[in-house]
Amino acid sequence: MKRLLTIILTGAAIVAASPADSTGKFIPFQPKDITEITALLQQHLDSCTHRANIDVEKARQAAEEYQKLLVGKTPEEIKAAFEAKRAEAKLELQNAIAKLDSASVVVKAQVEDATAKIQARLQEKAEELKAIQARIEAHRADVLANKPVTPPTTK
Repeated sequence: MKRLLTIILTGAAIVAASPADSTGKFIPFQPKDITEITALLQQHLDSCTHRANIDVEKARQAAEEYQKLLVGKTPEEIKAAFEAKRAEAKLELQNAIAKLDSASVVVKAQVEDATAKIQARLQEKAEELKAIQARIEAHRADVLANKPVTPPTTK
């Protein structure tokens, strides 16, 4: 489940951040960007999983303690206790769902932020590539015109 969520989030980030060029073909990411996104998402997922494991262990211990408290009770008392616990658990579940929804919003915002940063970096690199191509074309035109050749400068 953890790996599936990581793959889905990474795939969504990649697809959302992949710009298309004028021909409609997608421009590939630089591996460093994918690695950074994957590492951040994996780290966040590991943290959430660790917290969930702690909560599951607490719930198991609470269930065992509750079973010990029910020993020697009448069926009516047990039924009433279960109904009270069920109502309490339902409320806690609703709260947990609300927390999960808010965490989902935060993760979505983080993915969108990472996507925006990657888009900006890709745009910057595309502009640098266009400038290099323009210098190459200018140099080629100079060579074809038999002009004195000056070596291109690099930044």
